[in-house]
Amino acid sequence: MSFTKPLAAAAVLMAMAVPASALTANATTDLNLRAGPGNMYPIQGVIASSAEVDVQGCIAGSEWCKVTYNGTEGWAYSAYLTSTYESNPVVVYDNMQRLNLQEIDPVNIDRNPAKTFTPSGALILGQPTSVPIVIDDNVAVQYVRANPVEPIYLEGEVVVGAGIPENVTIYPVPDTTYQYVNVNDQLVLVEPGQRRIVQVLR
Repeated sequence: MSFTKPLAAAAVLMAMAVPASALTANATTDLNLRAGPGNMYPIQGVIASSAEVDVQGCIAGSEWCKVTYNGTEGWAYSAYLTSTYESNPVVVYDNMQRLNLQEIDPVNIDRNPAKTFTPSGALILGQPTSVPIVIDDNVAVQYVRANPVEPIYLEGEVVVGAGIPENVTIYPVPDTTYQYVNVNDQLVLVEPGQRRIVQVLR
């Protein structure tokens, strides 16, 4: 009597019973970890650039994924998360199906944002790894903190390298080469020529 087929079937059933582990991904820049899927939700912490997170799933048709970072569960903007597919690094947002990520039904999300607002545009996706700008300019930072401006609300996440749309007014920082603006209640320093965020004042 042969036990090959029953043993093979049992092995398949055992493999199916083992829950799939969460996908791991890395942040391409310092990235906010939020309490919910949107920039109106409070910030719970910051995922350090290059740090690893476990991605539990993403909302279909959205840029937001549920992740765990250093034991804290929250939501991250997947345009700034990369994972590995067929030995190549890929952006999570563009490859959710290929990465076989679980779809999270937004209806089941506990929605308790810090505030609600209607975005008046969208941040331009940046290339954080190509913006290695380190600012050590206390004059600029102190001026911006002492002279806050009214916020403009934009879709997307506020990160170094993201672009400010042309229709958004940015303000000069006297005696420096920088400008600044308040995006989604976060003050940021901007490089005027490319209108790119070079520092987020946390």
